[in-house]
Amino acid sequence: MEAVLDIASGLQEAARAVARRPYDLVLVEMETLPTRARAGEGPLFGGLPPVVALGRKEAIRDAVWALHAGARDYLWMPTVDKTGVRWMLRRALRSAAARRSDATDSAEAALPFEDFITLDHGLLAACDALSSAADSALPVLIRGESGTGKTTLARKVHTHSVRRLGPLVELNCNTRPVEDLADEFFGREGRDARDSTEGKLAQADGGTLLVEGADRLPAKLLSELLDGSQQGAFRRNGRVLECAVRFVMTLGADGPEDPAGGQVETVAVRLPPLRCRPGDIPLLADHFLRLFRRNYGAPVMEVGAEALSALVRYRWPGNVRELRNCVEHSVLLASRSTVGLTDLPRCVVENHQPGLPCRVQPEPGPLREAMRKPEKEYILRALQQTDGNKRHAARQLQISRSTLYKKLREHGLDDALTGREH
Repeated sequence: MEAVLDIASGLQEAARAVARRPYDLVLVEMETLPTRARAGEGPLFGGLPPVVALGRKEAIRDAVWALHAGARDYLWMPTVDKTGVRWMLRRALRSAAARRSDATDSAEAALPFEDFITLDHGLLAACDALSSAADSALPVLIRGESGTGKTTLARKVHTHSVRRLGPLVELNCNTRPVEDLADEFFGREGRDARDSTEGKLAQADGGTLLVEGADRLPAKLLSELLDGSQQGAFRRNGRVLECAVRFVMTLGADGPEDPAGGQVETVAVRLPPLRCRPGDIPLLADHFLRLFRRNYGAPVMEVGAEALSALVRYRWPGNVRELRNCVEHSVLLASRSTVGLTDLPRCVVENHQPGLPCRVQPEPGPLREAMRKPEKEYILRALQQTDGNKRHAARQLQISRSTLYKKLREHGLDDALTGREH
């Protein structure tokens, strides 16, 4: 399909062009807008097709303002991240297709994760994968550090799936003894009805069972659960429980993408920690500020420049949850309309170094180089676990021996080439 690109000298000319013919997307360069327009409030981009704003990395306030003005996304310039640009344009064009749809339900179904605040391309890709898999019956595995939003996304998978009319049952494995987890799923049979308890599987029949902290499940139990979800029948100690349950599981950041070892087909995504997507910090901070300003009736209007710089530099071991608590703390303490350094928690302030330039988004290097170290460590671990047997290591890594040899040479592991074959 042929793409048509037209250029307008300003928003007024763009609005007139949109009135004459339909457009799928509008790209707005922030530096072309008058300063007074960028200082205003309200949906400046209202009435236009989906808008992607373009601006400099250091102009982080422009990014916050653009989204409040109605932009769909914000793209840091100059950029060489072609993959990220494709994700962003695809997201905006999907929004345009939804707007053209006559059916509201289909429009909502096409954009189930639009309210998840992020400009990070890796997180957008994870949302896109979950959106595409929402209506399937495949188990969903969401990995990430604590506080990255795993449970929020897991609930969205249910609410935007065909199973939303059924129950959403949740089980947090982190709060249960490991030896009791099987009973939590299958229930307990007592001497009579009063002594018996119904398990989570029966409660979730026809719906979704959200399992938090699934990496605490014993491997045998996990395999039984995932296999049973595909068969529609769960077998345990001679009992057969027939029920239709879709699993959505959250797991910690460590460990393989697929803890089932490929025995059961799954949809697996990994959420990046907040420290790896600093461009989201100003947007999330502004979102939480508006939320708590409304909840508490506080006079705070914005996060000051120094405070925002400190927020961006902080490592956020607690991820988005910690940032949310930090902003709530600051809104309650602030005595002026602007959150300052003195209103932030001490751990954030102590990490702040005045005078250093604020890098909102690190310069990305080649993806191949970023992947080399974890791949090398993964190969070495497989060789160690198989006592240097390359045939077994290749089978464990699910690659051919010729591919394993190639990887060993790429990573300079020539010594490993002289190891055992059988």
